[in-house]
Amino acid sequence: MNRNKIKIFITALILVLFGCGIFYGARADAIGTMTTYTGTGSGPDGIAFDGANMWTANYYGSSVTKIAPGGSMTTYTGTGSYPIGIAFDGTNMWTANYEGSSVTKVAPDGTMTDYEVDLYPQAIAFDGTNMWTAN
Repeated sequence: MNRNKIKIFITALILVLFGCGIFYGARADAIGTMTTYTGTGSGPDGIAFDGANMWTANYYGSSVTKIAPGGSMTTYTGTGSYPIGIAFDGTNMWTANYEGSSVTKVAPDGTMTDYEVDLYPQAIAFDGTNMWTAN
């Protein structure tokens, strides 16, 4: 099983993600057309968009990967243990780190800052003012 691949399928206006706990897939250039990306960090488990790039939270790699529109990838290591959720706050990317009981803020320059939260955060979201975790 390749744990370093993302698949995103777009059907009409609905985004559908496939995988067995791990996203497998591709970018849809138009409805029905896909481009496959391999080489993200190990075990991409969460996916988010920052307005220009797609990002994955790489569960097994304790990292995040930024995928630019042209397909180039940059992986940033050093998130808390086992990032599973990822969200964008308008400036920074954030991960919910399941085993680390923390969230990590990833600044635009790749600088990371960890913050402790309650046990086992599994998801993270931004409401326009605050970051929220589901623990």
